[in-house]
Amino acid sequence: MTARLPAEVRALRGTTRKDRDVTPAPATLLPAVTTAPPAPGWLTHPEGIAEWTRAARALVACGLLREGSLATLGHYAQLHAAMTDAYARAEAPPAAYYAALRNLAASLGLVLPPTARTPTEPKAVNPFTKFKRLPGA
Repeated sequence: MTARLPAEVRALRGTTRKDRDVTPAPATLLPAVTTAPPAPGWLTHPEGIAEWTRAARALVACGLLREGSLATLGHYAQLHAAMTDAYARAEAPPAAYYAALRNLAASLGLVLPPTARTPTEPKAVNPFTKFKRLPGA
């Protein structure tokens, strides 16, 4: 079973529903971070620090960064730096890095999960609707 997305993420995606979106009591939510914190001391790679700063600002602006997700943000930034290093060496990062980076970004709310549909996707138009149905068919 997958973890429930925070209400803020569902609101940003436009997928909120009254029948399933029950706001938890404020005591059950970890406190939101109101300003982008500096990168942790163990994150020393310049690309990782830059990604931490960029992502932290975006998450704080959307109200998605919470005390409990700071370590996840650190791992996301560190993995981003490792992938950047591989590209700098003209190597392809391992495939597992791509999947892990995508999963971390989705858990933070930076990207939509692969199965999600954005609410702005236009409905596909059936090109055959202009043809009339034959009698007896």
